[in-house]
Amino acid sequence: MFKKRTSIIVIFLIFVFSSFEVFAQESELPLIRCADALRMVRDNSDDIRIAELNKRISKDAATSSIVSSFVPSLSVSSTLAGGVMYPMAEGAISEWAWRDGYPDVGATASLAIGSTTVTNAIISGMQKSLADFTYDQTISNLEKALWAAYWGVSSLNRSVAVAEKVAAASEDALHAAQARFDAGLISSLELMNAKLANANAKKSCLSLKQSRENAYMSLKSLLKRKDDFDVEPFPGHVSLSFSSVDEVYNRHVASNATIRSLALASDLASAAATATNLATRLPRVSLSLSYGYGGRYSNVQYGIDDTLTFSVAASLSLDGFIPHTSAYNSISEANAKAEIAKLNLSAGYDSYRREIESGIRNLQALEAACEVASLQVRYAEESARLSADAYQNGKITSQNYADALNAMLQAEISLANSEFEYQNSAYSMSIYLGEDYEGFMAHYAVVKD
Repeated sequence: MFKKRTSIIVIFLIFVFSSFEVFAQESELPLIRCADALRMVRDNSDDIRIAELNKRISKDAATSSIVSSFVPSLSVSSTLAGGVMYPMAEGAISEWAWRDGYPDVGATASLAIGSTTVTNAIISGMQKSLADFTYDQTISNLEKALWAAYWGVSSLNRSVAVAEKVAAASEDALHAAQARFDAGLISSLELMNAKLANANAKKSCLSLKQSRENAYMSLKSLLKRKDDFDVEPFPGHVSLSFSSVDEVYNRHVASNATIRSLALASDLASAAATATNLATRLPRVSLSLSYGYGGRYSNVQYGIDDTLTFSVAASLSLDGFIPHTSAYNSISEANAKAEIAKLNLSAGYDSYRREIESGIRNLQALEAACEVASLQVRYAEESARLSADAYQNGKITSQNYADALNAMLQAEISLANSEFEYQNSAYSMSIYLGEDYEGFMAHYAVVKD
């Protein structure tokens, strides 16, 4: 009996301790790094192409509006008669001769500056700024989604590896329990508990694999790829340190997307107010200059005339100056909206400071959670090793050992989730601050010994 029990223990320990080793398996799939994935999503995204086309349209429209508003229109005309008939001599009406005629050439330049032209130029310019901002935001949002999807898959790869390790240890424990039962060392209830623990470990592993598959399909959809590929392993944890809220605020306030959006909205509202004022109170001035060069026939003389004509016309509507008229009220409304937009921008600056403070505190809380989770993993792994030995020496039941394995799995998953959430929050904060992630990490990362 002693020799049989000893052989079971040796076999079981070989199974258990080998199952805790994590082997780096070489993947045959091509590796796509996160930087390459970000470049792919920028190159292949339909949303970015649409935003880029809208940006180009707005730029062309703004240029066209300025040209059509402030560059005179020029027209040139020319006519050439087949010939000129005139009497040969005074009184000799019945005698006519044919001579080549001179061409008639005319040029006209005209320019009208008024409410419509100036307003259109202002609005077109602001629409170009809005299209530029939309383009930048489209890229930012897609990169943020890609980042979360990419490292989400990488984090789940890490959790699946742990789950597979626990499932393998549970399978080994079941084999050992079966051998013990066959030797009459444990009851059928304890064998059933080992089987249940093994089934639960496999279920947890399958559930994590399904979550990884869903995340992987989402990542492939973002990259518009049909072929399979591998992702980078999840990076080690990097702590961040911020000297003060004021330092972060002053460094990034000009590049924050929210502030830029509110500032753009304020500029648009101010431009709309200016345009409304001009549309109702600016006189319309029209300028016209014409020059003509051509043939002249007078009596029996034929010569060449050139003429220059210049005209100026101005008109002004008084509706914008009379209170309670629709034009006057539209000016008041536009001015009020411009003031509201300025107040929103001021509130945005205050909100931006609060968000920075909240983001720093959130990262500090996540940092503490990562430290606690790391300790839990260390203790859980040690507990699992001690439990394996205690189980083989008959000091604990298979259920106790299964609980230790499950605790190790949950601790590893908790650590993976905490570090992913920390990294994702750091990336989101870099996007919120308006700085690329590499520059953000280079400035705020802390290297610990």
